[in-house]
Amino acid sequence: MEATRDIVLFFNTQGIISLLNLEFGRHYWTYMRLAEVCYAYAGVVLETLFPELLDSSEEAVINVVKGDASNIRQETLVALLSAAPRFKHEGFREEQEVRVIAIPGKDSLAAKMRVEHPDHEVAPLKTIRSRVGPAGECRYIALFDNLTVKLPIKRIIVGPSRDQNKNFTQARRLLGTRCQIARSKTPFIG
Repeated sequence: MEATRDIVLFFNTQGIISLLNLEFGRHYWTYMRLAEVCYAYAGVVLETLFPELLDSSEEAVINVVKGDASNIRQETLVALLSAAPRFKHEGFREEQEVRVIAIPGKDSLAAKMRVEHPDHEVAPLKTIRSRVGPAGECRYIALFDNLTVKLPIKRIIVGPSRDQNKNFTQARRLLGTRCQIARSKTPFIG
């Protein structure tokens, strides 16, 4: 069995927000937000968590049932794509996770913006990259890749692994004394 390389990163929130603002200003984005994850547990009311999605999804569902999935409004897609990464099983609630949700703009939307607002300069599109992994090709974007600043990492926890000490040493070598690094106390089972 291969050793896991899980780590938990703790960032300075204001530092990440500053970097997201820089990233947002350098590229054309459909949506970008730093948001808390919502956990599904008894008593959670979806209508209060994601009202924009529920308000706009009825029309989308009707269109899909009628066989016209191409007629879904952009606002509905953005509401879905901004809600889906924020909803997790209650078993992960102790993590109190925060996620960056970044949806890059598309050529067609940038062209539409240029036509509708010719006096407004549209920022360049973010490059969508790909790599091949165990599940096949994976498309992704690299945030902060052209910025010359370091990530505002406050603390790292190196997860349980057969090679936890080696992973800890590698993290320390990469980051030096710039932030606190600790080993997870969770036992490795595997």
